[in-house]
Amino acid sequence: PADVAWRSTLDEQIAEYNSAADEYLQARSSDLADLRDRVVHILRGDAGEPLKIPSGGVVCADDLPPSRFLEIDWSGGGGLALLHGSPTSHVAMLARARGIPMVVQLGAIPDAGATALLDGEGATLELDPSAEQVRIFEKRRESHRKSRASARAILRRPTASWRGEHIKLLINIQRVDDLEHADAQYADGIGLMRTEFLLAGRSELPDEETQFQAYDAVLRWAGQRPVTIRTFDAGGDKPVPGFTFDGEANPFLGVRGLRLCLARPEIFAVQLRALARAAVRGNLKVMFPMVTQADELEAGRKLFADVVQRLQA
Repeated sequence: PADVAWRSTLDEQIAEYNSAADEYLQARSSDLADLRDRVVHILRGDAGEPLKIPSGGVVCADDLPPSRFLEIDWSGGGGLALLHGSPTSHVAMLARARGIPMVVQLGAIPDAGATALLDGEGATLELDPSAEQVRIFEKRRESHRKSRASARAILRRPTASWRGEHIKLLINIQRVDDLEHADAQYADGIGLMRTEFLLAGRSELPDEETQFQAYDAVLRWAGQRPVTIRTFDAGGDKPVPGFTFDGEANPFLGVRGLRLCLARPEIFAVQLRALARAAVRGNLKVMFPMVTQADELEAGRKLFADVVQRLQA
């Protein structure tokens, strides 16, 4: 059966990552395990229900794949306590980005506990704590809250200068929704906006209007602040049906980034048109990814200039 063949193949890859000497590579095994399990569920037709936890609950597990972490509604608080896992894993990065306290490599925990105190900084988990432990925990939490508030206040200060030159703080974003983060308003602009999110989770490539709406929203948010948007960096570890090429011996060094876009001019031109239309809203720069030769850059610039000329005609 397809699910057995898939699991067997992925298990071999996961075992190789788990046996790696480098801890960072070992942590990537959980991403492969997540991919393996998600595909198996789809093949078997039993995708299951999203995880639901009570507000402020602590999730205890052997490990937690990124997809399951993203299913959880963390708006009511909560934390994550893993028996194994890694501080360099994908789920650890997600937890840090969302301010979710997390402790890994606990080894073992008791089976029962009605109340839990999770200290991400101290890397401890206390089950059914005493009144004194709760008092100390609340004192530490209040101190941490004040420290974070003090750090956030720095964002509202004028930017530093060096020899009369203001140092600009630019943020990188993965998608338009990232601008909803409370700290984004203090940025001096967007240093890089990746556009691959427009290719994810779709049965077909995004049309010009879909792309324009995304770029336009970012430039409206920025006003006159600078924005750099990178054209599609598909290929390598980001295959896209109908866009990338199958069967490359080394897709990471093959037809990807700008080379792929130039090989698919009908797709590239749609993105360039959307970018050109949105550019009138503000201060836009366009970045071409994975340039290896000057003639690739010139070909991309020529195609962009042709698109702009046709729009102005």
